[in-house]
Amino acid sequence: MKQVVNVTVISNFASAQRLDVLRATVGPLYLPIEVYQEIQAGLTAGYSFYTGIEQQISPFAPNG
Repeated sequence: MKQVVNVTVISNFASAQRLDVLRATVGPLYLPIEVYQEIQAGLTAGYSFYTGIEQQISPFAPNG
């Protein structure tokens, strides 16, 4: 079953530096482009726990 996550879920696991746990327990995750944009806004605002998150959430779908 496909799981769609929002920015709150990603933020909580990212701030604890445990995105690996989220992936291991839920499996493949999908996030809308709007969630990715919120993550990018968080990086711009200085939320450093988002740094390197692309390696955890890729591969990206070419169509968003």
